[in-house]
Amino acid sequence: MEADTTFNPIFSPELVQDASRAFVRRYLAGRYGALLAGSTVVNVAGIALAYWLGADTVPLAVFGVLVALCVAYFVSFYILRPARLAARMLRTHDPKLSLRVDAQGILAQGEKQQAHIEWPSVKSILELHHCFLLVLSSVTFVIVPKVGLPAESADLLRRRIAKG
Repeated sequence: MEADTTFNPIFSPELVQDASRAFVRRYLAGRYGALLAGSTVVNVAGIALAYWLGADTVPLAVFGVLVALCVAYFVSFYILRPARLAARMLRTHDPKLSLRVDAQGILAQGEKQQAHIEWPSVKSILELHHCFLLVLSSVTFVIVPKVGLPAESADLLRRRIAKG
């Protein structure tokens, strides 16, 4: 018989902010940062080549401004997005939430709703200092705080990280 691994997680503002920052900076930037840098280099090289070949400067200037705006947007996303994610999560947090991590997945039960996340839907797991971060998509993640997390659940998460 399997031991009950249900616990009531504590989500401090610092924990949520750290997890949001890790999601954006470690997962998203790690996954898409090289693509962004590469596309920026290609666009700048294309603009320089077109200018060198004598293309009309007005369309090049418009295109250059668009490239600069895209870069500025992604930089601001990297800096501002974690705080926005954390604020939304803290605003909608259910204080009566309980989590259970087991071989089938994660069950989150709150006062008015519940969600079961099966392991195949978890794209990546990051272990941070105070929590595990389970990435479900490029816009969704789940925080599993280490405080109160049963040891067998933490071991299960670490084994899933080792599996890749």
